[in-house]
Parts: sequence; C-alpha cells; structure tokens
Amino acid sequence: MVPLIVAAVALQAFPQVRLVSRTLSNSLQVVLAPSVPSEKVAIHVTFDAGSRREESVPAGTAWLANRILLRRLAGFDGGLNQERAYVSTEVSREELSGRLQQLATALRNPIVSDDEFGKARADLVTEAVKRHAAYAGSEEVLLGMVYGDGRRHQPETAPIAVKKKDVDAFFRERYGPASTVVALAGTFNQDEVMKAVEGTIQLIPPGAPRQRCGKVEPTRRHALRRNRSDPGAKGAEMWLAYIAPDSTTKEWLAMNVLADIIGQGKSSRLQRALVAGALASSFGEGMTESPCGASLFKMRVRLVSPRLLSRAEKVIDEQVAKLRRQLVTDEELSLAKRQELDWARDQLGSAAGVASAVARVTLFYGRPERVNTEAAAMSAVTAEDLRRVARKYLQTSNRAVVVTKGSEPSR
Repeated sequence: MVPLIVAAVALQAFPQVRLVSRTLSNSLQVVLAPSVPSEKVAIHVTFDAGSRREESVPAGTAWLANRILLRRLAGFDGGLNQERAYVSTEVSREELSGRLQQLATALRNPIVSDDEFGKARADLVTEAVKRHAAYAGSEEVLLGMVYGDGRRHQPETAPIAVKKKDVDAFFRERYGPASTVVALAGTFNQDEVMKAVEGTIQLIPPGAPRQRCGKVEPTRRHALRRNRSDPGAKGAEMWLAYIAPDSTTKEWLAMNVLADIIGQGKSSRLQRALVAGALASSFGEGMTESPCGASLFKMRVRLVSPRLLSRAEKVIDEQVAKLRRQLVTDEELSLAKRQELDWARDQLGSAAGVASAVARVTLFYGRPERVNTEAAAMSAVTAEDLRRVARKYLQTSNRAVVVTKGSEPSR
C-alpha cells in the first residue's frame, strides 16, 4: 500500500489558491487570485466562443473572430478550441490599468472593419491549408464521424464562407460580458485591482445574455471505421476515439486517470507495447474536456510501417480488453495519480497558470474553487472505478477509427 500513501502525502502538499470572485453590474464575472507569488500580474480572459458555438454562422467564424480580437490586442496571446476562446498576457502592476483599458476598448466595439476582416481572413485561409497538409486531415475526419458536423469540434477551419456580418454577429453574441470570465493572478492588493477593473471593463455595455449550452450527444453510437489514402503522407497513422462522458461527471475524472495508465510515459501500457515494441514510432493519448456533451478519449498511433497496422490494432484491442477484465495495479494507479497531481501542481505554480485554470473552470462549471478540488477528486479515483469506466466506454461499438496510409518510409 506504500504507493497509495505516497499519493495521499502528495495531495496534502497540493497548493490551495485563495480566490475572490465577483459578478459586475454588466454581468461580467471577475475572479482574482491575489496571493500567487509573482512579480507580474497575469490576465486571462476566456469567452464562451469556441467552435462549438457556430450554430448559426459558417465554419471558421470562431477562429476568425478570435484572430481579429488578437489583432486589436498587441501584447496579448490567444487561441481557441471547440469549447472556448481566450486571450492572455502578463504585465507589471503599474501597467495593469492600461492593459485593462486596452482590453475594454477592444471588446467594446463588436463591429469589424473591412480591413480587419480581409487581412485576418486571408491569413487564416492560408494557415488552414498548411495545417491540413501537415496533419493529413485525419483528426477532422475522425471528429466528423463521431459528431456528424465535425467543424464544430475542429476550430481551425478555413473561414472560406464567412462574411463580415457573421463575425459581427458572433462578437455580439459570444464576446459580451455575460459570456466572458476575466481572471487575474499575482501578488497584489485585491481592492486596488478590483477598482481598476471597475474603471475599465465594467464600462462595457452588458450586451447579449449568455446562452447556456445543452447536453449534445454524438450523432452516431456504433462502431465506425474509415480508411484514407494520402500520397503526400509518409508511412501510416491511426486515430482512435472512444466516446466518453462529459466533463461535469466523476466518470470523466476516472477516464483521465485511465488514459494516463494507457499511454502517459514510457512505462504506460501502450507506450511499452507499441513504441518499445517497435510497432509505432510515436503514440499519443488525451481526453477532451467538454462540459456541454460527450467528451472523447483519443489516441494517435504513428506506425513504423503500414504493414504493421493489423498487429498494432490487435495490441490496442488486447490491452483495452485487459483493462475491462482486470484491476490495474497499485503501482500503475499511484503513478497515474502522481502524473495528474504533478500536472495540476505545475499549472498552479505560476500566475499565468493560475489565471488560465481559474478562467477555464469558472466558464465551464461556474465554480472558481474547482481549481482547489480537482486534484482531490482525481486522487479519490479507485482501481474499481477505472475498470467500471473501461467496461462502459472502451467498447468497440463505442469507437471510431481513421487509418491514413501514405508512402512507405525510405530506409
């Protein structure tokens, strides 16, 4: 039982973040973490503006809107996925008020100029073409198979059909205060920082109310498989996705731990069986985080040779079958929990990481304090929990597979 004791000790040492949360008069939610050791203040702003929200606009609108906002915010970084968009930066305490004013000015104007629209759209169309060529489109095909309309789950889609009016509408609906969370982390006086927020961001008009998402299920619930040929690709790769529970559930936490046991680190089951076993040159795994519907447990296998496809898939099926039959070992469970704790500790070890985590959990779950409870929830997962979710979700009938074959690698 020593490994489990080690995990418990690690959990006791897990940092707790002091949080101050307030909803402003314009419906904007602000969360401060004023006691994070840092010489700078991290600003992280997240929006309910991921590609999933493209219900009434063409594919690529979310990506284009986020890029236009970033062009207005010199000194900020940003990005988006299917669930959210964000912008972030780190500034000195003396610069904070000015940066908040810059942010407020950018968000106050939802109307995009012709110049902003044309330049950003041209850039993203070019980037999307390059990205598709680099990744051979396998993931896009996989997501389309699972969800039916894959564009809402693959954010970096070329905005070919997007019009300026679409971006204007998206800004009004998805970048208003009610759909936004502002998180600030560092070492500062919370009253002074809140006053700076009130003097800038609170002045943004309320705008449209946030439209809460409903639970969206995949359109298909049976085994799916597609084989693709790509002459430009080298070798072969296989993408697999198991439909998993949404991230508001305890089962989602268990699936995260299970994914670590399957593929995180050299000692994990499929890393040893595929990569160390010379069937694959690389293996990657990961859980998507979706509070609005089914998540995915995805695996990507880069095969050493296309001829090894059937052997590699047999190995995956064998390892998954073992997880469905047998309990994982104490050592495996302890290692997976330590990996999750280490990741969470690293994330909360910097002002930027704290601000990002706080903004994410506040937008997704409405509970800023979740940053202080996720580690405990993950640590409470048992071996029986893992076998139960493996039996429930890691079934062939609940899986989609995409195989892309290219030319045989030169020797």
